[in-house]
Amino acid sequence: MPYEIRISVKKLAEFLLQSGSLDNRFGGVDRASEGARIHRRLQKEGGESYQAEVFLSQQTERNGFLYRVEGRADGVITSAGGMTIDEIKTTAAPFSMLTEDFNHAHWGQAMCYAHFYCKQQGITQISVQLTYFQVDTEEIRRFRRLYTAEELETFYLHLLDQYEKWAVIQRDWGRMRDATIRAMPFPFAEYRSGQRKLAAAVYRTIVAKGRLFCQAPTGIGKTISTLFPAVKAMGEGKAERIFYLTAKTVTRKAAEDAFCQMREKGLHLKTITLTAKDSICFLEERNCNPDACPYAAGYYDRIKQALYELVHDVEAVSRQAVEDCAKNTASVPLSSPWMRLFGATRLSAITTICLIRWYI
Repeated sequence: MPYEIRISVKKLAEFLLQSGSLDNRFGGVDRASEGARIHRRLQKEGGESYQAEVFLSQQTERNGFLYRVEGRADGVITSAGGMTIDEIKTTAAPFSMLTEDFNHAHWGQAMCYAHFYCKQQGITQISVQLTYFQVDTEEIRRFRRLYTAEELETFYLHLLDQYEKWAVIQRDWGRMRDATIRAMPFPFAEYRSGQRKLAAAVYRTIVAKGRLFCQAPTGIGKTISTLFPAVKAMGEGKAERIFYLTAKTVTRKAAEDAFCQMREKGLHLKTITLTAKDSICFLEERNCNPDACPYAAGYYDRIKQALYELVHDVEAVSRQAVEDCAKNTASVPLSSPWMRLFGATRLSAITTICLIRWYI
């Protein structure tokens, strides 16, 4: 039976096709909120021939994997000349930068939707359009390419082939993880007073998809009493990820220690400790763009190999592990003052955390 991989069109295209540098000058939370409003505006201006937010999905069995990929196309345009998939992108990048090859991931995302639509509708060719909206000047630039259904299928299957090594890690690691979870005993010889009751309540709540509020005295062992049953539920397919939120370093350390204790009992489970951006940045003041920081330059051209090695080799992705990965290989000249000051770097420690959090 093939192993199932679920991923969105956007994540697949961005992960495999994005290139170039980190640049915080062309995005942000405010830009994202504004972008949603602009999307709705442009979709409405498309008129009756413009169908907005079209859900598209595709199931593809390939090399022992069943890929379920889905997403929403910004627009499907019907015209006398045929069908067009429209992908809208809002950006603060200067209008002069918005060339046809501004971002290959944008084309990739739209081409996936076009492939799904061709399969769904049984058509032999379709146009793909990128619509760029410059948020400061409100200028619009559009690029359009015509593809055959065969070209789009070839492109899509090539994407899946590139993703296969990541799928293999996910499958093989998942099977080993679940086997060790099932075999893992409680990491201490016996439960403290109240621990078993709390652990049972946590497990039942996860199974029932409910919410549990607990008040317990200091010293009962609340951390292991919540994480142990949560991990057990994960091994039974009742949970995909566990988020353990803390307000203080001491409670963060308690969670890390709990996983260490479970690993001593045979557990294999990947964990990541998230660190504030300003705290983990190598610079005195965080400024994530290639003009201000050498770590941002060419980041997306190096991230996949670095991330592969980190995910493949490390179980407990701590702050130190992320920083070591970021300093692994040089991306700036050895004579550079940046190099002398900070040492070699492979990628930005800040965004490495975000990508690892998405992947594991």
